Amino acid sequence: MPVREEKSIYTLLRLRSAKQEEILETSLDYKSGASFRGSLDGTKRVGKGVFVWPNGDRYVGEFMDNVRSGHGLQEWADGSQYNGTFDRDLRHGTGEHTWADGQSYTGDFFRDSRHGNGRYTWPDGTSFAGTFYLDKKEGYGEFRFPNGNRFQGLYKNDERYGPGVLTYPDGRQDVGLWNKERLFKLCTSINNAFTMQSHPDFEYNPTLHVKDIEIAEILSKLKHEQQDSEPPNIHYLTVPLSSGVPTSLAVTDASSTGRDLAESILLEFEEVITSDLDP
Repeated sequence: MPVREEKSIYTLLRLRSAKQEEILETSLDYKSGASFRGSLDGTKRVGKGVFVWPNGDRYVGEFMDNVRSGHGLQEWADGSQYNGTFDRDLRHGTGEHTWADGQSYTGDFFRDSRHGNGRYTWPDGTSFAGTFYLDKKEGYGEFRFPNGNRFQGLYKNDERYGPGVLTYPDGRQDVGLWNKERLFKLCTSINNAFTMQSHPDFEYNPTLHVKDIEIAEILSKLKHEQQDSEPPNIHYLTVPLSSGVPTSLAVTDASSTGRDLAESILLEFEEVITSDLDP
């Protein structure tokens, strides 16, 4: 009996080993011209593998239930690529996407959209670092221009909207409330130059900002839960400009629901200040 048990165990181990080797070396060629090299669970792609599309697009990374899930590198035939995490075949979590024309984004993704904390860079050196809401600049951010200009302030729906500071290379500054590219200046002169370094609590800090919007915790939970709900709301920091700014314009709205934050912050801006301006 002991000999038979030992032989049975040995046979079982050999079968398992052979199956593992077969899975690791599996390759498939599809009628469409696509190909896959990697591990399969039955007919489903699982674990690590390489998938190549007929047009030359290529993915190297992890799979789950036949789709990209986990960390991987997606390369497109035009030279663009994404290196980061996927969930259910979508960019989701953190990663870096670079385009063939030289543009790039590094930061958080939510269901294939730039969402959360990130940095977007253009080929000419222009860059934006701050928060995004479904591919658009939203909340606090810092925009740097090739000529040395730098804007720090709030954005709504991809445009400047609310308190902000535009600093020029020679030290001059435009400080006030903004609506897109138009400035409603509140300060005509100040004794000392205003900088975000004067307010370290509100200076852009990736770690603190991620904690503030709690995007990391939300994305972690979504790895194990259904994703049928709406994108997570983002709570933003509000930049205090100077003692001359009305208090009602410098209060963070803790009950904000994402994209409507600027609306509550700039209530006085829209109803009082702009009411005295010519159309």
